[in-house]
Amino acid sequence: MLSRILFFVQNIPEDTDKSILDFLFQQFPGFVECRVLPGKGTMAFVEYENEEQSGTVLSQLNGFEIEDDRRITIQYAKK
Repeated sequence: MLSRILFFVQNIPEDTDKSILDFLFQQFPGFVECRVLPGKGTMAFVEYENEEQSGTVLSQLNGFEIEDDRRITIQYAKK
């Protein structure tokens, strides 16, 4: 199921600043915004303009090592 919004849930270090996530995801065309869930600093929603762009990000960053031995997991958000 394709979606413009990616939901990544695992292994974002709790002390990761939103600006770091913005920097990571802004590198890809179509970036709209990154929203860290209040009280759940290890989860965030990232939105792109279309499904093709979000699919590219999913294939490029799923498993990305954001910190030593901390790989983020990205999956599509439910519509």
